[in-house]
Amino acid sequence: ASTAAARLRGALASAYAANLQVNQALSVLSPLPSRGDSRLILARAYSDLERYTGNPAFLDTAGQWYRLALAEAPDLTAGIAREVADALSTIPGYESEALEVYRQLVQRYPTDASLQVQQAVTEYSVGVISSSDLQGRLQSLLQPLPSDSQEQKVIAQTLTRIDPPLPGLLPVYQSVVQLENSDPFLYFRIAQMYSQLGQYETAKQALYGYSSSPSGQQDVYSSLLLLADIERPQGNLDLSAQRYLSILAANLQDTQLITGALQGLATVRQSQGRVDEAIALFDQIIALNPQDPTKQLGRIALAYQSNRISEFEATAALSQWLAAQPISGSLPPEVASLVGLLPAAPEREALYDWLLSVDPRSVPIQIRKIQLVAQREPELAQAMVELLVLQNPSDLDFYFVQGEVAQVLGELDSAIVAYEV
Repeated sequence: ASTAAARLRGALASAYAANLQVNQALSVLSPLPSRGDSRLILARAYSDLERYTGNPAFLDTAGQWYRLALAEAPDLTAGIAREVADALSTIPGYESEALEVYRQLVQRYPTDASLQVQQAVTEYSVGVISSSDLQGRLQSLLQPLPSDSQEQKVIAQTLTRIDPPLPGLLPVYQSVVQLENSDPFLYFRIAQMYSQLGQYETAKQALYGYSSSPSGQQDVYSSLLLLADIERPQGNLDLSAQRYLSILAANLQDTQLITGALQGLATVRQSQGRVDEAIALFDQIIALNPQDPTKQLGRIALAYQSNRISEFEATAALSQWLAAQPISGSLPPEVASLVGLLPAAPEREALYDWLLSVDPRSVPIQIRKIQLVAQREPELAQAMVELLVLQNPSDLDFYFVQGEVAQVLGELDSAIVAYEV
């Protein structure tokens, strides 16, 4: 097929994908040869198929075609090299190849701040740098913000990729979201940050910044899911459950959205003491994500918390997961949930530190870390817990730990005072 004919097929396949006519899209693509610029055309078309259907298998196929395009033509023009890197950086399992391309491009264009931002965010996603390194890099790169409109657009889009977002970057996001060439999805990320900080009403206001934008109006269910996630810790369990159920009733094709709604609803049912329902929901999550061993951890955390399995079984499952998935980037919430439930253990201290670097407000992980420190440096643990009690005066969990640490130190009167609070 000529280049023009190949491009026509790619455009037609994308149009079919947008109309959810998947078989027609695949049929149009099938005659394309696996050589030359057909690889890029195929990669783009499969990316569109995934975007419109939510089927992750199409994304992996797109990744394979982008990888081939890169392997066969390592001296791609800057524009195409960047397109390939941008695509690969968002496909699980292909981020390292994207990072190599970004590093080469940064050497060729050292004054382009947006390329350096893309490099830093990709390094974080593959675990090359920590969350504190990323925050330091971005703060120095984006003060002042670049004036070039294309750089601004790329920076905004790249910041949306940090998921979950890091609350320490809130000032950066707030400055970038004001730019004329920003991305409205940054409001969604800002809402997530405020929710992580426990500022739920402010989170709802930020979310409105996204849901009222043209792109947000086309993405109603993402906003509805985050709204349900914000309502849940506020104690509005029935309202939160109704929102999750309305997402599940919408007959969506997007696996990620359905999974998020099932997980949220499972957490609500768990809070309501309806453990059997919560476990049944996790079974649906696992069936929906058969390639993701992380989802098993969510079910194991729930089963352990409700005394359905032993500590030995829960620890074995966590160890098995960690052996297959080295600590990097932002660990899934299922990992934090299980780690926070298991007793404090010295062999998990590096894991506590990593989880706290991503989410410093995680109460269960803070407690496990302090309990560990108390075993070797009780006075330091006492100082740590006193600071947390000052920062979180309404959180009773910290008073219990304060009492535990006081007992370790033999200060029984102080322990009694902490428990009486």
